[in-house]
Amino acid sequence: IVAPGPCGMTTKAKPKEASQVKKSRRWKRFTHDQIRSKVEQRRDLKCYHTLLMESAVEKDERGIVFDSHHKSWKKLIGLVTFQGNEKERRFQEELKKSKPDMYAIRQHCRRHGVPKDFRGKVWTLLLEEIAAQSHLGLPRGDFTKVLPPEDPGLRVIKADVSRTFPYNDLFQRAEVQRELELLLSTYCREYGVQYKQGMNFIFAIFFQLGLRDRNARYHSACLFMETMTGSTFKDRDFGGLQSVFRVFRLLLRYHDPVLCNYLDQYDMVPELYASSWFITLHANRLPADTLMRLWDHLLMDRLEQRLLHLFVSLGLLIKRRDSLLSEGVVTLPAMLSRIAISSISEVEELVGQARRKYRPDTPQS
Repeated sequence: IVAPGPCGMTTKAKPKEASQVKKSRRWKRFTHDQIRSKVEQRRDLKCYHTLLMESAVEKDERGIVFDSHHKSWKKLIGLVTFQGNEKERRFQEELKKSKPDMYAIRQHCRRHGVPKDFRGKVWTLLLEEIAAQSHLGLPRGDFTKVLPPEDPGLRVIKADVSRTFPYNDLFQRAEVQRELELLLSTYCREYGVQYKQGMNFIFAIFFQLGLRDRNARYHSACLFMETMTGSTFKDRDFGGLQSVFRVFRLLLRYHDPVLCNYLDQYDMVPELYASSWFITLHANRLPADTLMRLWDHLLMDRLEQRLLHLFVSLGLLIKRRDSLLSEGVVTLPAMLSRIAISSISEVEELVGQARRKYRPDTPQS
C-alpha cells in the first residue's frame, strides 16, 4: 500500500504503523524471574513450560517476549483456566471441612495466593495451626471484662482508635470505632498487658477480612498478636524490640557493610527508621491489599514468620541503597522515613529475595 508523499514521492502508508501497534499489543514481555516463578507455580502442568516456550518470539538478558496470539499460548491459557477452576473448587471444599488438610491449603495458597474472599478463614486456620505448634491457648473473648474506666490505657486507646486509618471511611464510623476500642480493651485485660500504640493498627486489619462477627475478629487478632509480634507489646520497656533492632543491624552489616557503615556514620540506627516495620509489621504504612499479601506470606512461612519478616525488611532497605548512599546528613532521615513497600509486586519480589538469597546466605549463628 502506497500513498502520495511530499513533492509527489510515494511513501509507505500508515498500515505499517498500525501493524506494529497490533504486534506490540499481542506481545507479552516477562522477566526471567517472573517466568521461573510461573513455571514453579504450574509445575503440576507437565506441558506448561513446553507450550510457553513454543509461543516465545524474542529472548534477551531482560527476559522473554511471548506472542499471545500463538496457538500454544492460547492452548496454555485454556489449560490454566480449566485447572484453576478445578483447583479453586477443591480448595473451597477443603475449607468447609471440620478439620481441613492444612498442607493442601498451604500448598494451594503458596502457588495461587490466598483468595481475597477466603482470606479471613485461611488466616484463622493458619493462626490456629501456629498457635497449636507453639503450645499457645486460644483466646476466651469475655467482652464483659474490659479495662476499667479509670485505667489510663483506655484513654490512649480511644485517642489512637480515632486516628486509625483516617483516610479509610470504615474506621470513621462511630460503631466501628467503639467495636475496635472494645476488642483492644478486652485483649489488654485478658492477656494482662498494657496498651501500646500500634496495637490499634494490627487489630484494625481484622475488620477488613470479612470475618463474620466480633468473636471471629477478636479470636484471629489475638492469635496474630500472640504468634507474630513476639514480646513487642508485652515488654513494658520494649526490650524485645531493642533486640530485634540489634539483630536487624547485624544482618545489614553482614549483607551490606557499606550501607551499614554509612548509616552508622550519621547515627541512623534502626530505631529511627524501622520502628513501624517491626512494631506493626508494616500495618500503618501500607495499603490494605499490599499489607495483606505480605502477611499472607508471613503466616504461610510456618514457624519462621519472624525471620522472614526480618529478611523482607532487610531487602526493602538494601533495595534503596543507591538512593540512600547519595543522600547527605540533612536529607537522609527524611529519605529513610519514607521507605515503604510500594506494591503487591514488590511484596512478591522481596519475599522471593528473602527466601532465595538472604535467608540461605545468612549464617545460623
